[in-house]
Amino acid sequence: MRKVLCTVPLILVLLLVSCGKKEPGPVGSVGEKVSQAVTASSTAEKGGDPLKDYKVPYLNDEKMVHFLDSLKESKNPFEILFKANSMSGLSQIRNEVEKFNDYAKKYGFQGYEDYMAVWGRITVAEIVVAAEKMKEGTIKMLEGLKKSAEEGLKRPNLSSEERKDLEQQIAENTKSIEEMKDPGEQSLSKEDMAVYLKYKDQIEEAVKKYKK
Repeated sequence: MRKVLCTVPLILVLLLVSCGKKEPGPVGSVGEKVSQAVTASSTAEKGGDPLKDYKVPYLNDEKMVHFLDSLKESKNPFEILFKANSMSGLSQIRNEVEKFNDYAKKYGFQGYEDYMAVWGRITVAEIVVAAEKMKEGTIKMLEGLKKSAEEGLKRPNLSSEERKDLEQQIAENTKSIEEMKDPGEQSLSKEDMAVYLKYKDQIEEAVKKYKK
């Protein structure tokens, strides 16, 4: 049982780390795609470089509308970013900057870096939302295990060893639950997350054609 309790939080830690900017995720992971795909932007709205610091608010309604408009075309050079194996496509962007710049500017972006700044935040937001759902399920499981151990303590004629084991399980589960409920350092600004959630359904529908 204890092995399970230790392993579940570790899985979440690894997933959440992949959202961060300091440590790359496993090769080919979405976290690595974000960190490698998003390069330095020419501007920053509120100080700092928003492409390197995702805690700097960057998204807004205008950017999201432009981004969604860019996804309406049957052929979008940036569609390589939405495919499962997009790492090779990043080299293509670097080698054909003019083509990608032209497409980005066509939809109101300053260039391909500006476009990818929006895409990168959307990708990180998707990861964070998925991680939160996983976390909720794990917390529910841990709470069930804790309750089961608490009920076990009510059994008569428990040996001192059994009681100690159950109490330890309760303590471990309690600690894990508290740690998982702690929001900790955020991978994305709350402002950008709010903007993403506003357009989440539209984005998911729009990119379906690129993932076939």
